[in-house]
Amino acid sequence: MKNSVGLSCCSIYSKPLDYEGNKIKIIESIKQCKKLNCNIRIGGELEITGVNCKNSFKGIEDIHENCWLTLSNILKEKYEDSNITENILCFISMPIYFKKKLYSSEIIIYNNQIIYISPKENVENNEQSMYFSPYLGLGHEEDIEKKNEKKNTIIFSNSNVNIISNHFEIFPLPKCIQNVTQQKETYIGKCIIEYEGVSIAHTFLDDLISIERNETVDARIEIFNKWDPDCNHYNVNENNENNENNENMSPFEKEYIKLTTTNKINLECIDVLLVNGYITNELELFKKYFSTLMNLTKKYPHLILCFSNNFGCDNYLYMFDGFSFIGKNEQILTKNGRYSFYEIQVASVKAEIEKKQEDLKTKINLKNYKNKIGKQISLLSINKHGKDNKEPIFSYNKDIPLSIECSKDTLSKNLPDIFNINKYSKNNKNLAELFKHGAESNTEHGAEHGAESNTEHGAEHGAESRSYYIFNGQVERLHNIYEELSFNCSMFLWHILHLSKAKGFTLALSGGIDSAFCACMVYVLATMLEIQMKEMNELIENEENNKDEKKGIENDDINKKIFSNKLKNVLINKACKKDICNKLLNTLSMPSKNNSQETKYFCEELSKAINSYHNIYNIDDIYIFFKNVGENFLNEKLKFKTENGTNYHDLCLQNIQSRSRMVMLYFFNTLICQKKYAQYNMYNEFLITLATGNLDESIMGYFTKYDCSSGDIDIIGNVSKILIKETMCYIANSPVFDLQILNKINSYSPSAELKPLDNKQNDENELNLKFVEIKLLTILKNKFSLGPSSMYYYLSQYFWPNMSKSDIFNKIQIFFTKIYKNIHKLFILPPSLQNESCAINMNNFSNFATIDFDQIKQRYDIPLDNSINPSKTTK
Repeated sequence: MKNSVGLSCCSIYSKPLDYEGNKIKIIESIKQCKKLNCNIRIGGELEITGVNCKNSFKGIEDIHENCWLTLSNILKEKYEDSNITENILCFISMPIYFKKKLYSSEIIIYNNQIIYISPKENVENNEQSMYFSPYLGLGHEEDIEKKNEKKNTIIFSNSNVNIISNHFEIFPLPKCIQNVTQQKETYIGKCIIEYEGVSIAHTFLDDLISIERNETVDARIEIFNKWDPDCNHYNVNENNENNENNENMSPFEKEYIKLTTTNKINLECIDVLLVNGYITNELELFKKYFSTLMNLTKKYPHLILCFSNNFGCDNYLYMFDGFSFIGKNEQILTKNGRYSFYEIQVASVKAEIEKKQEDLKTKINLKNYKNKIGKQISLLSINKHGKDNKEPIFSYNKDIPLSIECSKDTLSKNLPDIFNINKYSKNNKNLAELFKHGAESNTEHGAEHGAESNTEHGAEHGAESRSYYIFNGQVERLHNIYEELSFNCSMFLWHILHLSKAKGFTLALSGGIDSAFCACMVYVLATMLEIQMKEMNELIENEENNKDEKKGIENDDINKKIFSNKLKNVLINKACKKDICNKLLNTLSMPSKNNSQETKYFCEELSKAINSYHNIYNIDDIYIFFKNVGENFLNEKLKFKTENGTNYHDLCLQNIQSRSRMVMLYFFNTLICQKKYAQYNMYNEFLITLATGNLDESIMGYFTKYDCSSGDIDIIGNVSKILIKETMCYIANSPVFDLQILNKINSYSPSAELKPLDNKQNDENELNLKFVEIKLLTILKNKFSLGPSSMYYYLSQYFWPNMSKSDIFNKIQIFFTKIYKNIHKLFILPPSLQNESCAINMNNFSNFATIDFDQIKQRYDIPLDNSINPSKTTK
């Protein structure tokens, strides 16, 4: 005999501190769950406030006040003449303040009463420890017994709740909640719920899975400990001999990131495990989490795992892709779309559970059962008011049907060998392992074996990241690294556009691959918007013709309304990617006499191919003006080094060009607004200036301060030149985008083009390092935390064994010298989207949080003052 329960997982775009907007989305998601006849609803972490509000979390009084008032308004909401939470177990996440500490928590609501609060225990996986405290429970066992003796049982008037085992603390509720729920207090702690014969546990993702980075450091320390200082150097040959006998000795063959599941709850006793949390957009990190969660369902085949992921963009340039799912025994039962424009996604399924011979309440020995479940875990049961025989309705949300196919063959044919890491690492196993990413796992070979890729060895050691999953009887592919990068950047631009209320973007198009990548990300966004608009138009036509077949909430009105309003705000009215790109992207080419005909041609052809709003301004006049100023000051001619000028002359002449381009870009930024928007009587619009500095240039300081690397935001500041070139190679050869011009740009040797053309200026020559070498050194420094000494040892032993000692040393010296010499340049760079795991660890101070001043005026009865309008003030 089987029990069944209607499960739903919700992916909601929680805008930072937009309490009113987030409240509406949460309410709508609960209504959708009820329409789908679901018994349980769970959303992402901190869905009332949004995640990573960072310094805003320090305003504890405002957070406390706004969260509880928002929750009280949710509880007041009605659905079909009854409370919205009637006969549905709702899990809603927000911060709570308890005993002088702020906790990230889950509020469990049933029949309009707060049954208990589940606080987060692990805040070490991310930066939450700066603002939240880990919940440690009641303390020692003897303290628990004493507190339990004095503890009163809370009576829930509206809900049939039976406390079986009480390890809770008592949490006093604010008056705004008391007035709605008629309860003065509730429980706080960890709990297992028995609901209609089904045992349910909730945990946060960080409580379930702990993440450990730089896992190789122990092996490296062990190698150092075997070193004899009297030898003045590591005995490389001896270690190499050991490696021949034990190939697993190399620390770089191990996974850099180790994910482990915790055992705080015995999952053998659980039927449904509800997990919510957020996974940042670090490339390929989601695959590791997904593999760990799927391996959990393999280890416990009876377990139904419901994971609700966060969605959208946070305050500090992290992206969350919204891929929530419900899975069992390595299969996906239902899911929400990844990288979707719908801000409210609800996926639901009827989950069937084998009926136990004895339920949670009638265990022969309750004490032994409690010990099986876990320490300080409370037990309670909830019974329905009456019987509801409505069958849960299956629903899911699709991904946008857009892909970027990749293969080694495409790279070898179209990418110059000096940028091809497959060829660079061909004869070195350690290099191949270090550079390994999703290209191989997404080939046709991977598709054949994707469903079987997680062998027992992979499950045990966590070494394999799943690239495929089974859904609806079909093998579906997770996004590869190039899709993750492209869709992360594109969706991030979409979110930032509306968080900042800008009308579009400006970009200095140089003819190089970096600015081309930034332009193409807007074009990828335009392509995604075109697909979504056509799909929505088709749904509207079907509705008008009464042919619409509802599949969950893909066609619900509120998603259409939000999406349509956002399109209207940026003046998009046509489902055409080239028309959309023309509305969103404004490119400016600023050539000088030092620019080649090739890069001028690349700018023109790329702008035509993507149909950006393109303009050209020659900066030679500005260059001559500043040069004359300098010559008048020095009373001598300014010349480049090759013209027998000094180093100071050379730098001045180059910086004139690069800095004047940034000034002119911001100048044209406002002029373009006048030209495009004044005709619609729109006089307070602005554009976001996209920076074009990549990770390699940033870490090496190979850029001019306040040049075009210093825009408003940077989507490639944490992306290496190698990954940019690989991604552009695949986009160039995709028939969906039709951008063959990118192959020519990709093949052109990177150059700043700030010196006379006969200099044949080349980036790699000026850096004295190849980009593939910078990529390797950056990974070793930022990912594996190696300094100059340890880096020399590992390079000589594992990566460059055939290179001379002096050459290795010189490359390391150049790398670290440039880093430390140019570190001051990093402080003026714009906020950069997090992407590669070897990214620069810098604080981003951008703040896109919403402050509802009208709500504050209403709350405190503040009279309106129409003489002040902050939105119309200028800098």
